[in-house]
Amino acid sequence: MLQETNFLSKDIIELSSKILGCNFIISFKKEKELLFAAETFLAFFESFLATSNTTIFPSSESIKIQFIKNEKISQIKYYKIEESFEYIFEFNRVDFLNDSKEICWKNMLAFLSEILTKNFVVENIEEFIENLFKKEEFQERSSIILEHRNFMLNVLGVKAKVFYSDWLSGKSFNNYVMKRKDFIVPPNSKSQNKSDSMSDDILNPEKVGHDKRNVFSIIDNELWDSARWKGFGYFTHLSVLGIFLLFDDETSCKKIFDGWIKRMGREDKNEEIKVTIVKGINFKNPYGYRVQVTSNLDIKSPKSGELFTLSSRFHEMAPNSSENLDMLISRYNNFKCYQFCPAILLDGKMIPLMDKSITKKQLFVKSAWEIDENDLERVLIMEGDCPVIPENVIDPPLLKWFKNSKK
Repeated sequence: MLQETNFLSKDIIELSSKILGCNFIISFKKEKELLFAAETFLAFFESFLATSNTTIFPSSESIKIQFIKNEKISQIKYYKIEESFEYIFEFNRVDFLNDSKEICWKNMLAFLSEILTKNFVVENIEEFIENLFKKEEFQERSSIILEHRNFMLNVLGVKAKVFYSDWLSGKSFNNYVMKRKDFIVPPNSKSQNKSDSMSDDILNPEKVGHDKRNVFSIIDNELWDSARWKGFGYFTHLSVLGIFLLFDDETSCKKIFDGWIKRMGREDKNEEIKVTIVKGINFKNPYGYRVQVTSNLDIKSPKSGELFTLSSRFHEMAPNSSENLDMLISRYNNFKCYQFCPAILLDGKMIPLMDKSITKKQLFVKSAWEIDENDLERVLIMEGDCPVIPENVIDPPLLKWFKNSKK
């Protein structure tokens, strides 16, 4: 076997589907009806989103859904756990009988609306919906999807064997641990030369398959919207350097950092969070700078034919001098690490919330003129900016990028 498989043998089953680069993951206790429901929902999501290659872009790496059987509710109920990409679905029955299909249909559409607004960026929502129902025949396809359970039972039988345990007859078997540490990657049958890898096709989302798309995001858009990032600063206490993001809403900003701590621990060992300061964005205010928070991703050498989506947030600071920023950079160069944490205003004073801090080593500082077309920081250069370019810099990367972009 090329890859490890569990034959649907575990007590908790996971099914997943990669749609537009976002992984939809459904987990449930090993039960046939829940398996059929999970397959139905994944097919429903694919039918709704899979044809939208250029109009919808995910902002979350994954959508995690837990299925639970609950006979105390009338039909279907869903709710969010903590992060905007984790949900629980409760079912009374999962066979989608004729008298309950309308309720099921409405609940599934309501849930799609929920995840669309919180986990995706839609260019034109009205145009997208209209195209989906008028041209993509979504309603016709989804009506077939709701019959999935009936189709499966008609083909496989009411006592269908769908799990590994269904095939056992009291015999015991030995467990053999895989000796190979890495999966086998079959060689590419089609040779690709350099000119192929640089073709315009890889820049066209229409021609990039779902398995070639990836999402990299440490940003929970709903939480960031409610937290309202409004400032940036630093502090020193004894032998500790702290760097903070100032927010309006205490509850939401705590949840942002709780999500990061849950994901990577109290120390960002792999430097998944990238904090970047970009100086000299406008000669009219030479002391101004922008701070960006995003996933730490190297895109200098993207794989041919792949497309990725990356979420980030940034905030602009407009100080009257460079004193504070110069001091922060100087102290960071001395400490070589810092405590990254949220902060709030209390009685006019900035209060860092150190109980939510994460230890980090990397802090990126660059000037606007250094940014080229392959830098993640390019999104910080906006219309109306007039970046500061030192007189001794003859051919700055920024101007090369502008020239290549015909701007």
